[in-house]
Amino acid sequence: MAIEILNPGVMTTLQDVGRSGYRALGIPQSGAADRLSFALANHGVGNPWVAAALEINLGGLKVKALKPIQMVLTGAPRFAECNGQTIEQYKPFYMAEGDVLEISIGHIGARSYLAVAGGFQGQMFKGSCATYLPAAVGGLTGRALAAGDRIESGDFTATSPLPIPAAYRPLFAKNLVLRVQKGPEFDSHLCADAQRRLFTDVFIASPQTNRMGAVLSFADMDRPPLTLSNKTPLTSSPLLPGTLQVTSNGTPILSGIDSHCTGGYVRALSVIPADHWMMGQIAPGTRVSFRRERTAASEDTLRLRNHIYGQLIEGFHFDS
Repeated sequence: MAIEILNPGVMTTLQDVGRSGYRALGIPQSGAADRLSFALANHGVGNPWVAAALEINLGGLKVKALKPIQMVLTGAPRFAECNGQTIEQYKPFYMAEGDVLEISIGHIGARSYLAVAGGFQGQMFKGSCATYLPAAVGGLTGRALAAGDRIESGDFTATSPLPIPAAYRPLFAKNLVLRVQKGPEFDSHLCADAQRRLFTDVFIASPQTNRMGAVLSFADMDRPPLTLSNKTPLTSSPLLPGTLQVTSNGTPILSGIDSHCTGGYVRALSVIPADHWMMGQIAPGTRVSFRRERTAASEDTLRLRNHIYGQLIEGFHFDS
């Protein structure tokens, strides 16, 4: 075994790149909510970027090394120390057998990633060990990690640790601007005022925010709910991560990496693929606003980001 969980913190799960191609069966992709930070963690210890790592929600994780290992911590900024020595994020570090790593709870961003050279090993389902909590599959018996759990590193051989240049490290803030395009029902079901306010109002993620998605409220509590121009009930339709739905009572819900595969609410907006990783950093209390993006610009941005990060991380790409 590679590590033992002494304290799982708020919630820590085992995630890899996820399981694609099963949404028609009602199985979401799951995997790392912030694909960029996840890939950078694996890169830092020389793993293939798709290898399994720990996704640390908000913080509080404490682990003990059960053998000599090399690790790296990326993602949302967190104070970390190993045996009293401060650990710098994005820089690989060694742990001897018996060493203890502690990661604090933070207040900016939602998720950090801890990768081990060789990758972590979990239970496979549909070609992935990504933990999907609602169906209890992947990871360790499909659940969040608990004190006393022991996790082994994977079988494949990692290369030497690689540098993560500062220019490639994402920045995190309590205010996020997500670039979006119009959803299928934007024109047909939202009144003009609601259409305008989606791009002018600021929203706040509720305490119920999780990997399924974020229920949003208005930063200005005096603002009235969004209104629908067409309240005819919709039939259940395909739903993808990054879709902003508006319920019949005007509540916006942003779908996350573990979101349902179908839904019956108005699909008002869709976050562009190049910004999906940012949704994984929406914590309760994060302020979210939306900026409209043209289709051509969205495609250009995706190609550019895939090119830039693909030069650093072999085979890496944002989902299209």
